[in-house]
Amino acid sequence: MHLITKKSQTNLQYALPLALCRTSDDYGLVPNANSLPRKGIKMIRFSPLGSPPPLRTLLRLPADFKMRQTPLFLGTLILAACGGDATEPQTGPTAPKPVASVQVTPSTRTLTAFGATQQFQAIARDADGATLSGKSFTWASSSPPVATVNSTGLATAVSNGSSTITATTDGVSGDAALTVAQAVASVEVTSPEDTLTALGATASLTATPKDANGNPVAGKTATWSSSNVSTATVETDGTVTAVTNGDVTITATVDGINGSVALVVNQVAAEFVITTQPDGAAAGEALTTQPAFELHDSGGNLASNDNSTEMTAAIASGGGSLVGSVTATAVSGVVSFSDLGIRGTIGNRTLSFSALGFSTVTSEIVTLTPGPPSQLAITTQPSGAAAGQALTTQPVLAVSDIDQNLIDSDNTTQVTAAIASGGAPCRALPPLQPSRAL
Repeated sequence: MHLITKKSQTNLQYALPLALCRTSDDYGLVPNANSLPRKGIKMIRFSPLGSPPPLRTLLRLPADFKMRQTPLFLGTLILAACGGDATEPQTGPTAPKPVASVQVTPSTRTLTAFGATQQFQAIARDADGATLSGKSFTWASSSPPVATVNSTGLATAVSNGSSTITATTDGVSGDAALTVAQAVASVEVTSPEDTLTALGATASLTATPKDANGNPVAGKTATWSSSNVSTATVETDGTVTAVTNGDVTITATVDGINGSVALVVNQVAAEFVITTQPDGAAAGEALTTQPAFELHDSGGNLASNDNSTEMTAAIASGGGSLVGSVTATAVSGVVSFSDLGIRGTIGNRTLSFSALGFSTVTSEIVTLTPGPPSQLAITTQPSGAAAGQALTTQPVLAVSDIDQNLIDSDNTTQVTAAIASGGAPCRALPPLQPSRAL
């Protein structure tokens, strides 16, 4: 140890070289052994210069030991606590240490969805890096349009960009870097319709990439693909074109994330057209050329998937009636009549064809001609009968069809005469040869 001093009346400082030692169970300050006489020691007390009265040091000095005057050359008084009636040093309350820095955690963070949140924490530290407890912080965002932060340090993403999140206490601030960069979590694909009803029909699909909270992600381009290009194709802009009837899935891919929509190509007949006009009409007989039709979708394509449309024929003009099957059902989009015929007075006709949900179609003119011979009509009655002699007025007959149309083209039908009543034999005559009229 160095010195213990005591101020005298002459303002001089007395000094003793001291050494810290142990006597019995107490510690105390005693003169250095080389400076003390070997005679008896008695107790004295010193109050170190500039120290409060309670701070005392118990010294053991010889009875005849005298201090030597010496200038004060040390500014520090070495103290030691002793047992017995010596008093322990007392200290007042410790002054709080000032905040030297603020640490915000996490120091960096990226939020990938609008509305996503991040809880930040702030810690105040002193100059030695020790944590200072009991501090409250004020939070702020450098760019609220990008991210906001509440009074507890909870930040919320608003738009893409960067913001600095700052925590302040006692005028000292710390911050963290927050980035908002949306990431695609899903892709929503929408179509104005789920069924294409005509070959060649198109639909413009839209792909909307979204973040984890369902917010659209701008500035992204989708890559399109079709699960079955023989059914429908898709262009780079999302335009789908129907090729054949069937089911297809159209997929849009953005940043490796897929979204899709299911579409159906199912032709719907929008009209029917006559592909074969009716012809060869003889009264009561099936037309020699039966009418035929095709069902077309709105793009003018044969609706080959239509096997249900039923068509009905009728007389549109010229009178008469139809015979045979007046209805026919589509087969692979084609409607064909098989035994349709016309009865009535010979002349021109038009036929009409209709189906539920379609506009009526009218045929071209069909000329009805006489049917096969089926009736005889006496146009000149026989008279002037003399026995065994030729009738002075020979009978004349007309050959007609089922509708009594004169068959003026018939040159082959033979008519045989016979006694219908009155008895008596009749001279045999050769059969009549038909002419235009008999």
